[in-house]
Amino acid sequence: MVGKSPGRIYLGSKRGRMERREFFSKKLKLIGWLCVAVAFAAGGFYEVRVGDGPEQAGGWLCLVVCALGGVVLLKELLSSGPKMVLSGEGLFDRSLGTPVIPWQSILEVDISHVKKSGYITVRLADEAQRVANLPIQKRAMAAWNKKLGGDVFNTSISTLDVPPEGVVSEVVKQWHYYAPKR
Repeated sequence: MVGKSPGRIYLGSKRGRMERREFFSKKLKLIGWLCVAVAFAAGGFYEVRVGDGPEQAGGWLCLVVCALGGVVLLKELLSSGPKMVLSGEGLFDRSLGTPVIPWQSILEVDISHVKKSGYITVRLADEAQRVANLPIQKRAMAAWNKKLGGDVFNTSISTLDVPPEGVVSEVVKQWHYYAPKR
């Protein structure tokens, strides 16, 4: 089901009783990525100070991008709540920027890997309405995802405290249980 190439899982029948599951970010992994972002931002700052012409422009780009990435990582590191919650109501992922997505709204779940990073993408029946209700920065990210050939609602599962296969397995189980058979 989960491999190096994208897989598709379609809705199925209900099985068993499902319980609420919460997944938290793996703090040590976030600290590692934060150190990388700080190092690259410091390198960008150095190029801004001593470089000239293209080196200085590259330094500014590196400084800005890595500093913004560092802020996002720091915010995630300092948050205490779960990153993803699966319950009878639906799927909630803080990084998607939407309220709980009801299981009935999910048409399809895709699982993909880019190098060692795992991603879950959900296609929704009410996608356009949900995108319209997103904050401006999330709408821009959704448009960028679409422009790059991806889907609007996807989330990284590589930084969670459970291996990606465990997260995918749990999402699929709950989706099959709660979503209506199509």
